[in-house]
Amino acid sequence: MLRVLGRNPTGERSYWECTAVVLMNMGGPSTTSEVQFFLTNLFSDPDLIPIPAQKWLAPILAKRRTPKIEQQYDEIGGGSPILRWTREQGEGMTKILEELVPGERFKSYVMFRYAHPMTGDTIEEMKRDGVKRAIAFTQYPQYSCSTTGSSLMELWRYRDKMKLPNGDGIEWSVIDRWGTHPGLVEASRIRAFSQNIEATLAQYPPEERSKVVLLFSAHSLPMTVVNRGDPYVSEVAATVSAVMHRLGNKNPYRLVWQSKVGPRAWMGPQTSEALKGLAGLGEKKVVLVPIAFTSDHIETLYELDLEYGKEAKDLGIDLRRAESLNGSPVFIRALADIAAEHVKAVRSVSDALIKLGFKNGGYLPDITMRSPATDDLTVKVCGPAYTVQMVDAKDDASPKPKEHFVDAAPNGSVVVISAPAAAKNAVWGGLMTAGAKARGAIGVIIDGRCRDLAEHRAQSFLVFAKGSSTLGQGGFTRPSALNVPVEIGDNWVTVNPGDTIVADADGVVCVPAGSVESVAELCRKGRAVDEKCMGDILAGKGVAASFKLHRGKL
Repeated sequence: MLRVLGRNPTGERSYWECTAVVLMNMGGPSTTSEVQFFLTNLFSDPDLIPIPAQKWLAPILAKRRTPKIEQQYDEIGGGSPILRWTREQGEGMTKILEELVPGERFKSYVMFRYAHPMTGDTIEEMKRDGVKRAIAFTQYPQYSCSTTGSSLMELWRYRDKMKLPNGDGIEWSVIDRWGTHPGLVEASRIRAFSQNIEATLAQYPPEERSKVVLLFSAHSLPMTVVNRGDPYVSEVAATVSAVMHRLGNKNPYRLVWQSKVGPRAWMGPQTSEALKGLAGLGEKKVVLVPIAFTSDHIETLYELDLEYGKEAKDLGIDLRRAESLNGSPVFIRALADIAAEHVKAVRSVSDALIKLGFKNGGYLPDITMRSPATDDLTVKVCGPAYTVQMVDAKDDASPKPKEHFVDAAPNGSVVVISAPAAAKNAVWGGLMTAGAKARGAIGVIIDGRCRDLAEHRAQSFLVFAKGSSTLGQGGFTRPSALNVPVEIGDNWVTVNPGDTIVADADGVVCVPAGSVESVAELCRKGRAVDEKCMGDILAGKGVAASFKLHRGKL
C-alpha cells in the first residue's frame, strides 16, 4: 500500500493509500551495452530455455551470441523500446483506473525478468515507496510456465530471500492471463488487436482485403514444455479465434511460431516456413500479426519487420505487419478495465455463488489458514485447483497414482486435498511444501490435517487446513486419485480440477469453472451496494433501513 503525501480538502496534510500495479514482462536491453547481461539472464532461466549444465553454459552461450544480437539491436535503433512502452502503458492505465475505481489511487511499476528494472530492483523501489498492496499484472496475455510462470516464480524467490515474516511485507494478488479479454480483442469501443488488423487491411483495395492471408505470429516454446501440458499454445489459439470472430472470419489465416533457439524441437510451424509454404501456394499478400506481444521489441522490429520482411520480398510476397499494441489508447483502456475488474472482484465471492445457485456458496467449511500465519489478513490465494483424493492406507481397492502427487502439481496451481473424515494424521508436511514450491504451486487447501507448521511458515507457503497433527501419513492414509472431482466437508461442496480456488483469512471458496465472469460481475455489484450501505450507516442511518434501500436493488 503506497502512501502518497497529499492534501485533503481542509488543506491539512494527509496520506492517501495507493495500490501498486506491477507490469511484468521479459524486458529487453535499452542499449547495446546491456545485451550480454540480458542474454545471460535469458539463457540462465530453465523455465524458458532448459539446457544441461545451465549455470555454466548460460554465460558462455550469452557471450558467443552477444556480437550478433548487438548488431541486430543496432539495426533497430540501438536498443529495445519495451521499457519506454511499458512505462507509457502503465502510466496511462493508472490514470484511467482511478476513474474506474473511485476513491482508490494507483501507481504503476515495471518488473522485467531479464533486463533492468529486474524483480529485485522493482521490489526495492516499492519498499522505498512504502508499498503494502500490489497487483502482479503479467504483460504476457496468454499464460505459460516459461513466461508468466517464470516471472512469478522469480518474484516469490526474491520474497523468500528477504526472510521476513511476510516475505516482502506486501499483499500481492495476481492477474496471470487475459488472452481473450474483450478489451484485447473486441467490444464496441475497446478493441486492440482487431483494430490494428483492420487498419492494416485497409491499406489494400476493398476488393482484395478478404483474400489477404493473416499470419498470427507468437513466440514459440520448446516441445518439452508443450508436451508437459503448458497451456500457452491453446491460449494463444483462443486469442486468435476470438480476434477472427471479431473480424467476421472473412480472411484466410494461420497461427505460426517464431524465435526458435537451438537444435531441439520447438512448436511449429515456424513463421519463416509458413511464408515459404504460402509462396508455394501462390499467395502474394500477407499481413503479419504479433499476437502474443503487447509492445514492440526485437522480435517484432527485427525478426518480423527486417528478417521475415526480406524473406517475403525474396519470395515475391507483399508482406505488411499490423502495428503492435504499444501506446494504443484502446489497449491502455483495456489494461485499466482488466485491472479494475480484478480490484473489484476479490470480495463477496460466496454471496455471488449463492445468487447463482451454487451449492453452499462454494464455501469449503472449517478450513482455515495455517501458514504463513493464522491471523495474516494480507494473504490471498487465487488459482486453478489441482485435486488429490486420499484414502485409508488399508484400502487396496482404490487406484494408486503412478507418481507422487506433489511431483504432478502444475505450475500456478492450488493443491486441494480431500482426506478421509476420520483421519487424525497429517496429509501434508514440510517436505511436500518444498516440493510444491519448486514446481510452482502457489498453495494447498486440505480437507484434513497438516504438520510441520514452522517449516511452511519459514518457506512463506500458503497452507489452509482443518487442523494439525504430529502424525504423518505412514500406515494411516495414502493418495489414490489425482485431478478427479473431490468432495469437501461430507459432500458439502464438490471441487473439480480446474475450478478456481479463492482463499484468505475469512476462509476458502471454490468457484466452478466457467462461472468466474458471472461471479466477478455480481461481486462488483455487491461491492458497490456495500459501499453505499456503509456510507449511510456511518452517516447515522439504521442498518435495516440501509439494507432495505440498497440491498433490495441488487
